[in-house]
Amino acid sequence: MLRALILSALVPPAAIALAGGADLDLPLGMRVSWYDAAPAVLALVTTLASAALGSAGPRPRAALELAGLAANAAAAVVLWSGGIYAPWFHATDALRPALAGAVFVTGAALPWGGRHELRLRDALRALPWLAFGLVLLGVAVGTDRTLLSRALPASAPAGSGPDAIVLLIDTLRADALGAYGANPSPTPWLDDLARRSAVFERTFAQAPWTFPAVASLMTSLYPSSLALPVSLDAVDANIPSLDPSAPRLAEHLRGRGWHTAALYKNPMLARGAGLDQGFDLFEAVGGDEAEGRSAGQLVDATLVWARALAERRRESATAPFLLYLHFMDPHTDYDPPDEFWPPEALAYEGPVDGSAKSLHRLVRSGEPLPAEDVAQLRRLYRADVAYLDTELRRLGGELAKLGVWTEDTCVVVTADHGEQFAEHGEYEHGDVHVENLHIPLLVHGCGVAPRRIPAVVRQIDITPTLLELVDAPALPGAEGRSLGPLLRGEALPALPAFTEHGVRARVTGDRLSLVVEGDRTELFDLTTDPGEERDLAPSRPGDAAALAALLDAHRARPRAAVAPARPPAREVDPAVREALRALGYLDE
Repeated sequence: MLRALILSALVPPAAIALAGGADLDLPLGMRVSWYDAAPAVLALVTTLASAALGSAGPRPRAALELAGLAANAAAAVVLWSGGIYAPWFHATDALRPALAGAVFVTGAALPWGGRHELRLRDALRALPWLAFGLVLLGVAVGTDRTLLSRALPASAPAGSGPDAIVLLIDTLRADALGAYGANPSPTPWLDDLARRSAVFERTFAQAPWTFPAVASLMTSLYPSSLALPVSLDAVDANIPSLDPSAPRLAEHLRGRGWHTAALYKNPMLARGAGLDQGFDLFEAVGGDEAEGRSAGQLVDATLVWARALAERRRESATAPFLLYLHFMDPHTDYDPPDEFWPPEALAYEGPVDGSAKSLHRLVRSGEPLPAEDVAQLRRLYRADVAYLDTELRRLGGELAKLGVWTEDTCVVVTADHGEQFAEHGEYEHGDVHVENLHIPLLVHGCGVAPRRIPAVVRQIDITPTLLELVDAPALPGAEGRSLGPLLRGEALPALPAFTEHGVRARVTGDRLSLVVEGDRTELFDLTTDPGEERDLAPSRPGDAAALAALLDAHRARPRAAVAPARPPAREVDPAVREALRALGYLDE
């Protein structure tokens, strides 16, 4: 009976994982996630073997079989709950318990000093429970369709605009793409898309970490206008949230007839952050980490939604959609699938394994990382970018086949911020130098002609630009502006880009940049020193003072009355807090 119950419980997650995966929220904060087919199928097969073999024989074999059943029961729990987290054990895909089950069940089948025959009737005993599992599968598939298609577009309103897709890639610095100078390029698909798109060569983020950067993109307001804690150092005590009164891209379009959907990985965006406001569908996918096949999970979930949308559109015309996808690769942990590890990374024998924890441990030692350790970080980051590119290729191809991505669709590809590898003495994304703020920005489709645009533009300009492209009114109170004139080949007056990060700040002009940390300032000439390696502040005090005056004026500017006071910190459940800690946001 126990074997049969475990077997029937494993059928639905195995089948759904093979079909592309799904997520489902349950009471008590539990999340069901099915994405990795291999462990689900392995757990199913080993349990089926155990059910067929029975438990006849000496006690040692029975004990091994019992251990195998326990391992497969653990696999079932993991597969149905989305993960087990403990200081000494971390299983999100049931691989380890399933492998243990395979070993134990195999051992249980061996003739330990006695004769054991596999008889047909032993195997047939599992069939009724397989049938019961298939019934559970039908229920689960129906639930899955409800999950990702419960808020599909309604009938198209008169005069509605084109569809829009925003692909935001967490932690993607611009120079990681071939289109921005990476050689050899790890991103052939993105490079090809860039050749068919408008490429903004100098886009700068308004913050060097996810929450304020995404909030600025969605609202077209600087983080200081949103009363957000702009320093990453404040996150441990105050998980930020966005005030409900702030205008948002999704809410703005939904109020004008667009269907709005968002699928994401980063726990910083979890419900309660306020970024979900305005989305008909807002779902975390397959856990909260940049684990080995993170991008694949997000693509699988998106295709479930897209197939349901395509089916609806075959039946009747529907409203346009805004689809926001937030990919977690290549954020730490740098954990690309095995096939993307280059030979140099495989040959490396040092302490860097790509995890945020190992990196933090090395940095806390106070000793500079050897060049080979830094090189390994770069290799794994680059491999993560290469993996992401293959998943974006799959996404674009499948959406095109479904008719969800056409030449009339407005597509924006960008990042929230970049990443650093000790260029200025730090790692991940904690300061305001160019490697952390220079992000890619591609605009494709909806009549946009391919061209490269060298002007400095800002993250807060993305939403106004997208709204113009889909023929929607401007967002009230926006501090950004539409880049439509640049997309049409027209002139647009230059504006500096400001970045805010606690006591650190940045001004990026057409030629010069100023980096400020308290009373210390650095001045760089981006045309001759794009990596910001030579500080010109001592030799050019006048230029430094001019940019500092711009920063003072920015800080003293009248601000839209989005919130009368700083929004309260949001309540975060322990699982999300642990995920944020694993990603390096919180102190360990």
